[in-house]
Amino acid sequence: GFTYWNYASDYFGYYVSSLKSAAGTDYGLADYKPIETSALYVKYMCSPTFYSFNFGDAWETFPCPEVMSWIGKNFNRPDITTMRKEEILKDPEKARVRDLFWYVPTESVALDGSALGFGSVGGDNASFRDGLDEDAFYAAIHFGDNDAYHAHLDMGNFVVEWKKHRFLCDLGQDNYNVKRYRDAYRYRAEGHNTLVINPGEGPDQV
Repeated sequence: GFTYWNYASDYFGYYVSSLKSAAGTDYGLADYKPIETSALYVKYMCSPTFYSFNFGDAWETFPCPEVMSWIGKNFNRPDITTMRKEEILKDPEKARVRDLFWYVPTESVALDGSALGFGSVGGDNASFRDGLDEDAFYAAIHFGDNDAYHAHLDMGNFVVEWKKHRFLCDLGQDNYNVKRYRDAYRYRAEGHNTLVINPGEGPDQV
């Protein structure tokens, strides 16, 4: 989910930047193309108001951290840089020191909005919307492997948002200190927007 994308991507940005400044090279790590693709995933899987689809162990947050500036700079993508820039313009208190290191001044460039649906055959998630403005209708669905780290029993889980209101939401991450976390309501299929057929005490999805 987005919470751990944020966590991992931030540390990747720190690591690569530190290597470049200390060793003069990042040994090719910054050329890893899926990092760039992941920023687009964040944009299109989030709602028009930039709330995340918080499947698995994720929070319903604005997943647009300062590492977006690094991704935009590293891959020469002013449209990705613009995502972070607009986040700061909306709320200047979200600016961080790393924005000063990573931000490249550029004219605002919007991401390509021609594809209102996002996903791929064999993927784990998909989103659908009727526009990119904040009042647009948006829905997203999760259909990934339940055995992945930080996954829940939530295949078929979905959210719906329209006119800046989330009508069908996900509860997201529970407290990790809960005893028998995998038996908790938020973890089980019963705690998600999906089909549950005759659940017992065991896992209610395979």
